[in-house]
Amino acid sequence: MSTWRVLLVDPVLDDREIQALVLRAAGLDVIEPRENPFKEAVARRPDAVVVDVSPERPGAQEFVETLKQDPRTASIPVVVISNYPRTEIVPTEGFVGKPCSPNQIIAEIMRVVTDRKS
Repeated sequence: MSTWRVLLVDPVLDDREIQALVLRAAGLDVIEPRENPFKEAVARRPDAVVVDVSPERPGAQEFVETLKQDPRTASIPVVVISNYPRTEIVPTEGFVGKPCSPNQIIAEIMRVVTDRKS
C-alpha cells in the first residue's frame, strides 16, 4: 500500500493537531489546508477528506456539500466526524459518531479509500 493522502478539515486547531498526530501515526499523509480547504482538495486530490461537522465548526456542512456537488471533487470519499445523527448530515461515504476513538476514525478512512480503489 502506498501512503494515502488525507485532507483534514477542522477549524479548531487543538482538535486538528491531535487528529493529525493520530493519522500520521497510522501511516497516513495528512494535508492540513492553509486557507481554503476546497481549493486544497481541488489542487491536491487527496485519497480522502476528513471533516468534523458540529455546532462549533460553522461552515463544515456547507464545505461537505460543495465537495459532493463539484465534479472536480465529488469522487473523493469524505469521512464526517460528528455529534449530529448521520441522518442530519449531508450523505457521505463515511461517518464516525462522537465520541469516538482514533481507531474508529482510522478504520473508517481505510474502509472508504479501499472501497474507492476497488
